[in-house]
Amino acid sequence: MIPSPADPVGSWRTFDDAVALTFDATGGESRPSCLHWRGSAWHVVDGCMHWSTWRALPVAPSQGTAPTRGLRADFWRFRAQTSGFSPVLHFEVRRAEREWRLVRLRATFELPEKGTEG
Repeated sequence: MIPSPADPVGSWRTFDDAVALTFDATGGESRPSCLHWRGSAWHVVDGCMHWSTWRALPVAPSQGTAPTRGLRADFWRFRAQTSGFSPVLHFEVRRAEREWRLVRLRATFELPEKGTEG
């Protein structure tokens, strides 16, 4: 992602990267514990927020099917870091169907462009 000059450090940036999430059950509730993105494991440190959306999407009618299909998307927003000494990033991820995607990211430092990380 290439930031624009009007994109100050610390603002949310849009992404569309595939990610993998690991969940742990805490207090009877399943929450993200680790996000795997661009070859790194980001461990969730705090600030988990979860919400869902639901939309009715039109589908081409065929025998015995309804004219709409429900699509639910789950979102999580949390802070994570790769180690106890690494910077903390703010992640927002979305799952529609079976795939998790990174949709927004916030950092308080300049991020390298995709493909330039070591």
